[in-house]
Amino acid sequence: IDFAERQEYPSGYGFTSVGFSHSEGEGGERVEALCKVARKVAGAGAPSNLRAVQCPVNIFEIGAVDESGGQVSALEVCKANSLSFYADNSLHTSPMYAGGTDPVSFLRDAPGAAAAAAAASLEMEGVSLESHHPAAAADDSSSSDVREMEQLTKSIQSNFNAAMGLEKQYAKMYESEAAKTGLPVPSELAWGQIILASSDDLQNALRWEYARRCTITPSAEANIRMLKGKGELEEWGQQYLRVLMNLLDLFSASVHRVEGKKRRRLESFLSDAMPNISTGAEEDVRLEDFCLSLVRSTGVSCLLTDAQSALRLAPVPPPKMTASEALEIMREARSFYETNK
Repeated sequence: IDFAERQEYPSGYGFTSVGFSHSEGEGGERVEALCKVARKVAGAGAPSNLRAVQCPVNIFEIGAVDESGGQVSALEVCKANSLSFYADNSLHTSPMYAGGTDPVSFLRDAPGAAAAAAAASLEMEGVSLESHHPAAAADDSSSSDVREMEQLTKSIQSNFNAAMGLEKQYAKMYESEAAKTGLPVPSELAWGQIILASSDDLQNALRWEYARRCTITPSAEANIRMLKGKGELEEWGQQYLRVLMNLLDLFSASVHRVEGKKRRRLESFLSDAMPNISTGAEEDVRLEDFCLSLVRSTGVSCLLTDAQSALRLAPVPPPKMTASEALEIMREARSFYETNK
């Protein structure tokens, strides 16, 4: 948008942003810049192609539609200048890193540092997950749920120990190799240590699955392929990959289980806050239904429910409340989530 602001006639068909704010220090695009561009389009002597603005709007990201403090929102700027406003990520029900930060940059940028920190604290010790993973913490679940969680935690603990044992073994094998050229350094095959050191940052199902799919798995597989044809190192690589993949599956099960409890609590809160929402006579209202209804009620032109693959337009019911009522519920929902996580 800052680039379009400097153009005499903005030439793009639309803008997509991680969010909008009223000052440069808050991150995202500036609403002031959007105002200038919209005015140029409205008063242009030559026709402009600009038709739409798109950015996230959900329970945890309301900056683009929020008018608190008497400030004009990005949504109102679009309405006043005949621009469509597309809300994406409308079904996100867990907070992401603020300002669109890459959720796995801390893994990709400094894996060696994370691994070294974990190794230093866990040298020659078994892993205790009480302080590292909420699966081990007591909650208000039934006794059968508690037993299942305890078993899952023990399995995760066992696989962390197995993975880190193999990682320490590789570090010794690497040091003993005369020709290290072409071999991955130990910090590139230390995912057990890295995940454990970063586990608090990965207690978000969306963030974890993104990290697993886009960083951990492809990096591990690529580095293990470098061991092919190298005798004992190749055998080690196959064993490590089996242990790591099992650990990733178990960690995923735990993260989704914990996330599921958070979602159910949030769904219960929204059910009490929005008793007039219904999708059918005998149909249960899901968390996604509450989210779509809230975002739709803010007055956006259209909802995009899947911003990571092909964009899908959500079936949008008529608004069930005023925009101010929806925004207030969204603020309360976030506060409830943060208080009860």
